[in-house]
Amino acid sequence: MQRSTLSPRQRADHACSFCRQRKRACDRILPQCSTCISKQVVCEYSIDRQWSVSLAPIDIAGEPKGPIFLTDGPASEKRPHLLSSGLFTPLPPALLGRVSRFGASEWVLASLGDGKTVANEYFDRIHWWWPMIAKSQVSPRLADIENYDGELTLLLLAMKVIAWRPSKQGSLDPDPITSAYVTAKHALSEAAMTSNLSLRLLQAQILVAIYETGHAIYPAAFISVAACAQYGYAMHANQVLDPKNLTPNASFNRLEREEQRRTWWAILILDRHLHLGNPSHRLCTEDPSSESLLPTNDDLLGPEITGSSFPVSAPASLDMGSFARMAQAAHLLGKVLHFTESSLEFGGWQTRQARQNEYWQLDKTVRSLLNLSYLEGEMKRMAICGQTAICYSALVALHDSQHSRTDPEYLQFTVELLKPVVDLMMLDSDVFLSGRLVSIEDASPILIRWAYDAGLILSRLASLYEFSDLEHLRRMVGKLEIMSQRWLAAEVCLKLLADKSGVSESLTSHAI
Repeated sequence: MQRSTLSPRQRADHACSFCRQRKRACDRILPQCSTCISKQVVCEYSIDRQWSVSLAPIDIAGEPKGPIFLTDGPASEKRPHLLSSGLFTPLPPALLGRVSRFGASEWVLASLGDGKTVANEYFDRIHWWWPMIAKSQVSPRLADIENYDGELTLLLLAMKVIAWRPSKQGSLDPDPITSAYVTAKHALSEAAMTSNLSLRLLQAQILVAIYETGHAIYPAAFISVAACAQYGYAMHANQVLDPKNLTPNASFNRLEREEQRRTWWAILILDRHLHLGNPSHRLCTEDPSSESLLPTNDDLLGPEITGSSFPVSAPASLDMGSFARMAQAAHLLGKVLHFTESSLEFGGWQTRQARQNEYWQLDKTVRSLLNLSYLEGEMKRMAICGQTAICYSALVALHDSQHSRTDPEYLQFTVELLKPVVDLMMLDSDVFLSGRLVSIEDASPILIRWAYDAGLILSRLASLYEFSDLEHLRRMVGKLEIMSQRWLAAEVCLKLLADKSGVSESLTSHAI
């Protein structure tokens, strides 16, 4: 029988998977279309439609559709409150080998655009303050879009999402709920239904969580970070921090292990950072042990890693690298948060004395890491780094957890912390980092909380002290105006501070 004379019953009601993923015309002939015959590939019509959720524009208020492959976990599960890979049932045999292509749908590819351009922008503008992904693992795969799998496509889409900037000009909409963001959220939700645990998918979720944090998309940011923690526990990403798990593995090379370690630390950092803005929010991740390994030096994150990883309890050192020290700062912040949850007055005299000793030991340790950051800032002109912001917020939380102090000693304390940083910042808001010029408006959204803490202090002190005494606090608050060009959360912070007495006037009384 000639293929051109087939009846409608001998044709499928939709294009095959191969043609749809490549946006090619399909003649829908059963059992194989002409394109698949000519390309000598397997022609499949029903699997994608049967087992995946459509990535067409969705009604946010609508009910989710599609199967969820979850069953009750065993009673003896070590973490019954967290997901474990033992909770996932296997996929049907017809889907095995196809789960890696769930993200390579026409909707995701259309939203992504040029993946190579997206990756280049990400590694140029984002990677320097969030070096979670090894460029050498991604870049070689960007040449041919035909070879993109779903995991890589969704990671690239997340890179595109986090690189978005609000526009203050023309008719462009500054709303952060962009089509790329909605598509990424929907596609990552679909990916979670495939029982496929993947480091690239976890990294994509983290980038989206950072985007939500930086643009004040709440409560989505809290939910996303919690989901990242659950996903990470399910794939045992936390175990690579344990030095006992360094035994060589033929299927898991050192660079892959390093990426997984960086990914888990990224979750720990975000989890503790978000807690600052919502003390009632419980941490989603356990505190690392004193022997947990930090990421290796960022400069060594290449195809062949030659450096060693320091334990988190090691004294801070420039040899660690900035991301390792940011992880170390987040670990100390976690200790501060746990410390402030209970009162110094609790228990007998010995208990109070022990806690006073812990109080001053935390202060000393955080200050030591902060001073090292200042030293590096003088050497590399990199005052705007994540560990500096986290250390400052940790000290504020330690010494003024109720945000109520107005005494002169506290003013001196805050000014001494801020002065080295403000002195290093050039008035045009640019600083040098590793030989290149970067702008504060391209910096990490973690810095927003740092400047907002300064603003909160200023709101209490503005009416009590001389204008000149608060100069460094005013400059830090002024940086929020610069960062609001990049992150909408900074704009939200400015609006909150504008309701505080004295802050609005102080912002308009100096040149940034």
